[in-house]
Formats: sequence, C-alpha cells, structure tokens
Amino acid sequence: MVVDVKPRERLTSPKAAFTLDWTGRAAQSRGWRYEVWSEPPAARLENLRFLSGYRRDWLFDSTLLAELRQADFDGLTLGDAAQIPLGHGNRRPKGLRGAGTAGMRSSMSSITA
Repeated sequence: MVVDVKPRERLTSPKAAFTLDWTGRAAQSRGWRYEVWSEPPAARLENLRFLSGYRRDWLFDSTLLAELRQADFDGLTLGDAAQIPLGHGNRRPKGLRGAGTAGMRSSMSSITA
C-alpha cells in the first residue's frame, strides 16, 4: 500500500492534485493499493490530544486506577459515571442503577464529533 499524506487545505491545489493523481496511477499500475490521508477533523484531533495523556498510567495514583478498572460503568452516561464516589468498590449509588445507554450516546456525540 502507498499512502500520500497532505494537509487538508492543500489537497485542492493544482500541483498537489497533479502529484496525487500521478502517484495514484503509478501505484495502481503495479497492483498496489493507494490512499490519500489528511489530518482528522479538528474536534477529533483535540480529543485525541486530550486523551493521550491518560495512557501514561504512572502519572496517576495506582490505587485509584485499580478501583476505576474494577468499577462497573456499563450503561452510564459520562456525567453519571463521574458521580460515583470512590472508595466504594464497583457498587453504584442507588439512583444510578439501571441507567440506560441513550444518555451516553447523546453525551458523547459532542465529544467525538
């Protein structure tokens, strides 16, 4: 596979269009797959940059991480999950039992847009 990477704003320039077309035809003539990639939409890129800090688990309290990993957040909205008090294992507060996933979809749609 051959991948050309160009900033989104340069994809429509005549020079870039010519080069991408030529590269695509050259790759395809050899039976190779060809794709053109650009940066993700701004909101997604901001979210990825924000979330990337959380992959460094050594920056966080190990006890807190262990508790969060054991917690049952299935079916909770992000807001409801944030209300679960720490130090109570994976039990949910009474008011949150059986919360549906529809709220999570609507809550997360603005984050992942």
